[in-house]
Amino acid sequence: MAESAGPALPRVTVVQFGVFQLDLKAGELHKRGVKVRLQQQPFKVLEFLLERPGEVVAREDLRERLWPSDTWVDFDLFWVDNLGQTIFCYRPLS
Repeated sequence: MAESAGPALPRVTVVQFGVFQLDLKAGELHKRGVKVRLQQQPFKVLEFLLERPGEVVAREDLRERLWPSDTWVDFDLFWVDNLGQTIFCYRPLS
């Protein structure tokens, strides 16, 4: 008879980083408790990066996470027009 591994651990639903909280279940980003408007794709990118703190993420891994394999996307255009602007808007100022 196989031993039980015990109860499953609950999945993390809120990730805190700096002054931000990413609510994975609700699909919301908050800054100091105030909801920040964030489109779906940048949200997915943020979630992907937070799952890998301190790691360098390959562009292909990110592309696979964001779009189905049969979808062609100009990744450079997406990065410059959407994601780069989003990160610039929400990153802490030095």
